[in-house]
Amino acid sequence: MPELPSFTVIIMSGIEDELAGDDARSLRYWLADEDELQGNVRLVESPPGPGEMGALVDALQVAVAPGGAAAVLAAAVLSWVRLRTSTLRIKMRSTDSREVEIDVSRLRGLTAAELPAVVQALGSWLDHGTSVTPSANGVLTESDADRTSVEPS
Repeated sequence: MPELPSFTVIIMSGIEDELAGDDARSLRYWLADEDELQGNVRLVESPPGPGEMGALVDALQVAVAPGGAAAVLAAAVLSWVRLRTSTLRIKMRSTDSREVEIDVSRLRGLTAAELPAVVQALGSWLDHGTSVTPSANGVLTESDADRTSVEPS
């Protein structure tokens, strides 16, 4: 059985890094409700450091089959983000080092009519590796996966 393409979803909290792990767990449960993603979402943890009680959640790993699952992942991540009230930064990185960042503040400002274009752009990026198009209304930006930090927008 061939291995499914895999994406890492990195959540960075604008308040405290510890909260990013809570948000990652929340998103994991959200994605687990999607039939197409069940069994393909796992937490990525780093070992505990000296004096720490347990592992820290760094990100989520999501494996998706080409086709409808990428669109489901895109819609689910974007709808989860729109419901969050905290300040977040979201990155999605592919196994081939492509990376896209979701501007949460702009996403929240979209109208219902504008949202499908962003879902389609992210789904296409996930499914086909296509560039993020201007129709994403500045919500999605591709970035160099070799960057080591994210500058606030």
